[in-house]
Amino acid sequence: IETVEVFVDQAPQVPVVVATGRTEPELGPRAIKAGAQDYLTKGRITAELLLRTLRYAIDRQKNQLEIVELNRRLALLNRIVRQDVRSDVAVIVGRGAELRTRLDGDNERIADALVDAARRLVDRTDTASELLSVLSTGSSLELEPLDISELIDRQATQLRDDTNVDLTAQLSTDEE
Repeated sequence: IETVEVFVDQAPQVPVVVATGRTEPELGPRAIKAGAQDYLTKGRITAELLLRTLRYAIDRQKNQLEIVELNRRLALLNRIVRQDVRSDVAVIVGRGAELRTRLDGDNERIADALVDAARRLVDRTDTASELLSVLSTGSSLELEPLDISELIDRQATQLRDDTNVDLTAQLSTDEE
């Protein structure tokens, strides 16, 4: 098992299949836990079994390396969203709020709309960051029903105010 661990540490991109003459039932799972893709018992190996085992080990190793790379990219994206984008948007919110106090009339309304949009972007950035964290750690999402009627009403009101269009939203559920 120590040999498997050392080999996997030294060459993580190489798939490892352990062939053992020992028959202890816990040896195979321990080898896999140490980083091997599979294990075979000497004396029971056929050409067909060996080929299939090696083919599957290569495929699993390739998939694992792809997952590691995707997780690395997700972590980088998460860092960018969490730090860079959110910080820039927070500056927009702060400067916009400051600018709004110096304006009047239509200009104040425009500044309000910009600040509100930036605040929504901060919220979306936080949501995206949380989602990226879940995706990069492999955690499962705990989904719960959500009443979106307030959100839709708020968006409809904003659209009405911004465009001077009479807009009505009506929600229906499966229960009605």
